[in-house]
Amino acid sequence: SEKISEMKNKGCVSLKIAIAYERDIEFKNNDSIKAQKAFNSIDPTLEEIKDFQDYVMFSLCKIAAKFKMPVQIHTGLGKLEKSNAIGLKKLIEENPETSFVLFHCGYPWMDDVLGLMHNYKNVYPDLCWLPLISTSAAIRFIREALEVGDLNRLCWGCDTWSPQESYGALLAVRHCLSAALCQMWSEGIINFDQIKLISESILKLNAAKL
Repeated sequence: SEKISEMKNKGCVSLKIAIAYERDIEFKNNDSIKAQKAFNSIDPTLEEIKDFQDYVMFSLCKIAAKFKMPVQIHTGLGKLEKSNAIGLKKLIEENPETSFVLFHCGYPWMDDVLGLMHNYKNVYPDLCWLPLISTSAAIRFIREALEVGDLNRLCWGCDTWSPQESYGALLAVRHCLSAALCQMWSEGIINFDQIKLISESILKLNAAKL
């Protein structure tokens, strides 16, 4: 808690969890006794290691709520097995004051993220990387997220390593936004002013508020 407070004072704005590239993202254990047993074990089992990691994750989420810092979590792809976002359900449910930003919208299990967004107001899907993985998937997700959630919780980040890639990622998400929103406009669901507001919210305002 002290270290996170120190980093926040230095300008850190969120906690980022990339553990989906190392293990599954099913966080189940919120029992300090189990975690203590694992920590004190000379030769912990894989299950005990997971119990300890899970408990640390629950603790981090409580600290994040205390400092009003969102928790960014990589979902989908990664190690692939059990990296679908539904594994976060207990973590999200037991930390209602914590804002959870779900990277990559859970691709290829995007419906998990949409379901979590619908049921939990502290879930913020992040389109980062998705337009580069699949244009059609990103277009579909944007529209469905606006239908099951709201325009204030969908975010985007480039998720790239170089300026050239960042610009390419921006072009990609602009294309996907245009396709999804123009489709909704042609059906009479939204008007032109709403298109501008939704686009600005996704590309800038929502992340800035978080």
